[in-house]
Amino acid sequence: MNQPPSAGDRPRVEPEIIPPHGDHARQVHGTARIHVVTLGPVGATILALAIGILAVMVLVILLGAFLIWIPIVGLVAAAAILFGLLRERIGRAP
Repeated sequence: MNQPPSAGDRPRVEPEIIPPHGDHARQVHGTARIHVVTLGPVGATILALAIGILAVMVLVILLGAFLIWIPIVGLVAAAAILFGLLRERIGRAP
């Protein structure tokens, strides 16, 4: 039923077992601990307000950039029409 693994099935490296309260000095360089904290109602409200304020600021910046381009595009279009009309008049002059 249970056969011993053959040489091809064995892992090449044995896994390292670290005890839960073992020496933490053996951590690999580049690793860090992450502490997860649950938010209470006040913290969640402050986080939601901060995200909302950030979203409004981004919207205002994007809308401002868009509103700056409207007169620039209008001026370019008006200049193109004006130069087209002037070229037509100059071309018809005797």
